[in-house]
Amino acid sequence: MSPQDFLAHFHEIANAPGGVARLRELILSLAVRGMLVPQDTSDEPASMLLQRVKSIAKSSKRNGLTARASSNGPHLLPQGWIWTSIGELALLVTSGYRDWAAHYSSSGAKFVRMGNLSRGSYRMRLHSVQHVRPPSDSEGARTRLEANDILISITGEVGLLGLVPDGFGEAYINQHTCLIRLPEELQNRYIAEYLRSPFAQGQFNEPQRGLKNSFRLTDVTGMLVALPPLAEQKRIVAKVEELMALCDALEAQQQERARLLPRISRATHTRLTNSPIQPHLDSLFTDLAYISPDDMRRTIINLAFQGNLTQQLPYDDPADAIVQRLSAARSRHETKGGLRSRIQLDMPLQSSSAPFGIPNSWKWGRLHEVAWIKHGYAFDSGSFSDTPTDYVVATPGNFFERGGFRERGVRTKYFAGKVDPEFIFHAGDLIIPMTEQAPGLLGSPAFIPDDGKTYIHNQRLGKLCFYSDEVSPWFAYCFFNTPFFRSELSRTCTGMKVRHTSPSRVLAVPFPICSIAEQRRIVAKVDELMALVDTLEAQQQQKSRLAEAFAQTCVASLTAIASD
Repeated sequence: MSPQDFLAHFHEIANAPGGVARLRELILSLAVRGMLVPQDTSDEPASMLLQRVKSIAKSSKRNGLTARASSNGPHLLPQGWIWTSIGELALLVTSGYRDWAAHYSSSGAKFVRMGNLSRGSYRMRLHSVQHVRPPSDSEGARTRLEANDILISITGEVGLLGLVPDGFGEAYINQHTCLIRLPEELQNRYIAEYLRSPFAQGQFNEPQRGLKNSFRLTDVTGMLVALPPLAEQKRIVAKVEELMALCDALEAQQQERARLLPRISRATHTRLTNSPIQPHLDSLFTDLAYISPDDMRRTIINLAFQGNLTQQLPYDDPADAIVQRLSAARSRHETKGGLRSRIQLDMPLQSSSAPFGIPNSWKWGRLHEVAWIKHGYAFDSGSFSDTPTDYVVATPGNFFERGGFRERGVRTKYFAGKVDPEFIFHAGDLIIPMTEQAPGLLGSPAFIPDDGKTYIHNQRLGKLCFYSDEVSPWFAYCFFNTPFFRSELSRTCTGMKVRHTSPSRVLAVPFPICSIAEQRRIVAKVDELMALVDTLEAQQQQKSRLAEAFAQTCVASLTAIASD
């Protein structure tokens, strides 16, 4: 990929995950290798510029250090460029004065410290700046800052940068900061851009320079600089400024989009739920950019239990007849098992307290009218094992937040003791956690998988046992994933740090009753649409991965070209 291709694909790279940060580094890498703007053979060579700088500023002599320009460096330079060093170009100053704290003041001159410098930028952070009234001796005057001075941290977090702007006012530095003062001819920001490039920043990390987390003045002086002709320096700075401004704009757009998308997604979700007319339903999958996959799933579930996802058919059994048959099945079960004496839930649901609208052919009841919950057993934790045995302990950790059974992998718990058959699950049992180990898991449903393992019923889980086959466990599973059901459990649970519910609280939740035929149609449609959401989400993730891979390829290609 050529630099021209890079500019052509600028926006594509920026939209990849972490793309803007990668672009900033790449812009600077190309800039300091002479690949961001074209060379002009009529430009005065950098070697002549360097000789003029040395004759005017005599920076090497002022520093008292030896630093020479060279044609040799870690990579080839364009024609007209030259390798040199900071010491040949600039005056370097550090403060030997260690008693600045004695001169701190609530007003006066600014006192620039490491906290005011930045990584990857030369814009100083002045939201919190110390002030001083400087000493009258020469030490204070020597470290007074001037416009266009470049500042580098040389202890602690080495390589933080700052550039003193015009109109900065009286200011000084402490002993942890080095001041780089360029001759006026070089005060065009090229060196500042160079010092924040990956190549220059890498020099701060070279182990042979100074002590750990410390840079000496000689280390800064010896830092290599790829020096272009003066006219090209100005073109580079202008181009860097243009592209960095574009990066800023793209980053601001991404941040604004990230801020607005959840609100747009929720608004779209609400519109679809409150007004499920055909155009809104058709937009469910065409508005993918405006509604998140999780909100799409909530929308599907909400529409399903409002009766808006499938048609009601005139030959379906009426809900009143279903309720009567469920009541009879419940009575037979309670009489046989004595359940009524253990759970008293005779709480008829008043029409005025119905949680949301449902079709006229449906009827609101409570969950206890269609099922009861079997609690688990408090198995002896001393018999738990990380080594596989005949029994796997099902725990609240086996649930996904949006429903489904989660394999624990190496965190699977086994049981080495004897187990009453009453507390052995069967494949297809519908279970929910009664204790919330992680936010959003309370009441999340799952089916025991048919995977050849024997799962045992631990005390913190509830197993749904239905009175009649007129209620589909899959219909209940979908209902348990509704925001309404989860909010009801959250509203009635106990505990602060760890929340708990109980069979009676779960069974008291209102439950919509409709014919088994319609339940099956709803489950089939929910499955169909959820699979589509899963596919769309996977495509989004794949698109993001491809964008990132493309950005990485661009960077690698351009970096390889720049290194040749």
